[in-house]
Amino acid sequence: MKILVIRLGAIGDVVLTSAALRTLRAAQPDAEIHYLVKQHFAFLLAECPYINRLHTYDPKAGSRQLLKTLRSEHFDFVVDLQRSLRTVMWRMLLCRPSSALHKCNLQKSLVTSPLHLHAAVPHVALRYIEACAPLHAKDDGLGLELFMKPASPPLFAEPYVALVFGAAHCTKRITPEGVSQLCSHLSCRVVIVGDQGDAATLAASGVALPPNADNRCGTCSFEESAAIVSHAAVVVSSDTGLMHVAAAARRPVVAVWGSTSPLLGFAPFRTQHTDVQVGSLRCHPCGKLGFDRCPKHHFRCMAGHDWQRIACIVESLITKHNET
Repeated sequence: MKILVIRLGAIGDVVLTSAALRTLRAAQPDAEIHYLVKQHFAFLLAECPYINRLHTYDPKAGSRQLLKTLRSEHFDFVVDLQRSLRTVMWRMLLCRPSSALHKCNLQKSLVTSPLHLHAAVPHVALRYIEACAPLHAKDDGLGLELFMKPASPPLFAEPYVALVFGAAHCTKRITPEGVSQLCSHLSCRVVIVGDQGDAATLAASGVALPPNADNRCGTCSFEESAAIVSHAAVVVSSDTGLMHVAAAARRPVVAVWGSTSPLLGFAPFRTQHTDVQVGSLRCHPCGKLGFDRCPKHHFRCMAGHDWQRIACIVESLITKHNET
């Protein structure tokens, strides 16, 4: 049997498919499994033992040649873990038996509606496995895995906290003031990771960082940031891709939620974690993806966090780490 799995991106979503790939391979040990991903995210699957061939999609090049290549493979089954308008169209053009991710849009709409109903939204990693169920894949009770080429681990003598500053959407990002306050309340080294845009945001804020803050934003590749996260005693992160990298590395995670919520099915998967949210906000959560700015113009869901309380949670996790 020849199977095509589609998940174009982004970073966290591709990492979250790792459990589905493992269970699919266990269910179909002799199958030829192909994976289609955006070219920009192919590095996340560089060392995946569960796939036989990786196909990449370059939006600038278009999809005509890609579809020609995919048709020539004569797949027996297609698993669409994206279920976007583009991938639905591709499935139709391939004309092969297929299954697709259940996106739970109705349940998510209820969670983010003004009523904030607690509709059941299963974790997306489980929904990815469910999409593979027609091929007899079953949840094995295990967590996520990392398949990128590992970078050299950081050489720190003492346990440290990794603080993930960046996020694709502004309303999911920890504020610069929050970064400074958390570092000030902690006595250990805090290694801050993010991209060049995050470095610029921190610099433009004018917020002073305390001496224990080790700002690596904009100086590390994603692989190097992932290595920092994967070897940390504790990871503090907003709802972003590196949070799922931390979960795949089985690190204790303190998930700091802004405009989104763990109720939407994207909490750290099967790793020790604590979800921290600002309580008593009638507008929270306001969306399933995040926004470039707060729709209410106050951003209390992130600016209202008690960083001293979060530091206490982190310190207790570091103590447990030191005892093991």
